[in-house]
Amino acid sequence: MKQILLSLLILLSSSASHSYEEKYKSASGYLRMLEHQLDLYALDNFKRPSTSQGLSILLAPRVNDAKIAGKPYLSVLADDPWGNPYQYEAIGRDYKIWSIGPDGISGSVDDICVGACGR
Repeated sequence: MKQILLSLLILLSSSASHSYEEKYKSASGYLRMLEHQLDLYALDNFKRPSTSQGLSILLAPRVNDAKIAGKPYLSVLADDPWGNPYQYEAIGRDYKIWSIGPDGISGSVDDICVGACGR
């Protein structure tokens, strides 16, 4: 009985860490995609969105390119794999985009970030 219980605990702990790895990779990939869309926005608008505009500006119709006018950069702005909205902050000419990770606390060790993350 102890052997079965021990095996079950090992199985559960390994699947939990595997699930975290998958969620981390998913969040990292989505952040890179958001970063790319922000680069396109900057090319079209000659600036990055302000912090107050946030990532939701990527849902607005494009206006500068006649070929794709009216189409947004994103059709949906998804939450991170832990159900939290992705965060965005404009920092001068730079920016950072991040997931607050599984603990749901911004600025903690489990945040996943692209851009000017050290600021």
